[in-house]
Amino acid sequence: MESDQRWETAALGLSIASLVCAALAAGIAALACARRPELFQRPGLRLTLWIAIACAVSAAGRIPAALGPLMARQADIRLRALMWVILSADLYIAVTVTCLAVLLWGVWDSPRAPSRLRAYAGYPGLLSLVATHPIWYIGGSATWTAPLLAIDGRPLWQRAEMWPMFLLWTAMAIVASGAAISWVFVRIWRELRGTVPPPPRRLTRGLLARVAGFLGYVVLLLLTQGWPVLQALANRRWLLRAANTAPAAQGVLCLVAMAAGPHAANLWSAFGARPTPAASAAHEEAAVGGPEVAAIAASSSRREETAASSSSSSSSSSSSSPTGSAASNLGTEKSLRLDFADHDASTINLSPYQSRANSIS
Repeated sequence: MESDQRWETAALGLSIASLVCAALAAGIAALACARRPELFQRPGLRLTLWIAIACAVSAAGRIPAALGPLMARQADIRLRALMWVILSADLYIAVTVTCLAVLLWGVWDSPRAPSRLRAYAGYPGLLSLVATHPIWYIGGSATWTAPLLAIDGRPLWQRAEMWPMFLLWTAMAIVASGAAISWVFVRIWRELRGTVPPPPRRLTRGLLARVAGFLGYVVLLLLTQGWPVLQALANRRWLLRAANTAPAAQGVLCLVAMAAGPHAANLWSAFGARPTPAASAAHEEAAVGGPEVAAIAASSSRREETAASSSSSSSSSSSSSPTGSAASNLGTEKSLRLDFADHDASTINLSPYQSRANSIS
């Protein structure tokens, strides 16, 4: 009994910490998207925002669930409602992490994949609301047997209804996300060894860091949602405690994954200096045409600004000296050439589809 109380205390502490961390992660991502709206157009960042919100909802539901005496006094409908919120949020996290891994796999496999996966990447998570709804009416009376809800005297993880409602979906999400991220790393290894044709874009350290950053969300899913599946397969007391304690750390791991993930630099840059008019034009183009179009738009805007300023200085000095006008024109041409040289032509993809490195972010 004393050991169970210690586990409940640990789950309560982790839930509070997860709520704070997940709210912080969601707030940072939402504020960054508000300051730079083009960031919200990136499917990877958009999915990480939804994952952070779901982690906050799950942690908020687990705080009262860790208070055994309080839960023991609640009515049947309140217990079921609380478990539905927790299970829906946890399953939403699992499905959305899988969508993130599948998006990474699709982008790496084909440059045409982003246009097909972007618009629908966030919707499969809504399946969690439908899949977990039988918690409202399965079995008879619901009671609270610390540290878990019990229906007809049987703990929830030991009921057969939990497999089609939650456990089977979670197990498939773990397998699918693990397989997708593993395939990407195998593909990278084969490309580095030269056993497959060279990729359309050179493998750089930054690109590999982006790919490795997505691994944190798969680790989050495995460390937090794998325990309920193991507990259902092998009914052990210590597995039951882990199944109710490990998911309480989702918010903490979500903040760590976001801080170490591929979007960290973009999030922090959103709180820097306000964008220039050229950058604002590039942001508008990014929302429609992607990063490559944004780079071209920014280059064009800067060339126009440079040409305008050079023309004004040229007109003011032309009356005093023809030599000054020629020097001004030469400086304009030089600045235009240098401005265009700032962009690596190998990184600009003029095809209708975006390049692989920009699509995964």
